[in-house]
Amino acid sequence: MKVEKISINKLHGIHPFVSSYWAKLKEFNNWQNEAYLVESDGELFETLVLYKKIVFKKYLAYIPFSPLSIEENYLLTQEQLIEILNSINEQSIFNILFFRLDLPFSYGVNKIYTNKFVKNRNSIQPDLSVQLNLKKDISEIRASYKKRANRNLKKNFNTIFTTEVPPTDQN
Repeated sequence: MKVEKISINKLHGIHPFVSSYWAKLKEFNNWQNEAYLVESDGELFETLVLYKKIVFKKYLAYIPFSPLSIEENYLLTQEQLIEILNSINEQSIFNILFFRLDLPFSYGVNKIYTNKFVKNRNSIQPDLSVQLNLKKDISEIRASYKKRANRNLKKNFNTIFTTEVPPTDQN
């Protein structure tokens, strides 16, 4: 495992959240940044680390969608992730209090062992935001509604959902 600091301008990530554009955009919100090139088992990953000052001279290190490989068959183990984070912590000019990782979507509950990670019980979503699971069928989603929501949907169905059949040309 090799972790090497690189210039932000050398980021050519496929994902927009791992790009020099994203790093420069986040600077407007008082985030500072560093970029790293990670080599693991012959695979190369570019990773962007964003830093936000929390208290005194301590920083939150945020890694969006990283370490990332678009190939779904290659996922990093927990030990590899810890090794990468330790290396970043040693090379960084910032005094890191803690890390936050957004792992790729292909990381499932069964693919990594989460006994050393702690689930955050507080919501980090912005106020009034909604998280949708688009993998469910509409009937499954409707079945999870409360009785009042289903009653209001039935009562106002024609107001909410209008269906029109476009006229056909009869030439």
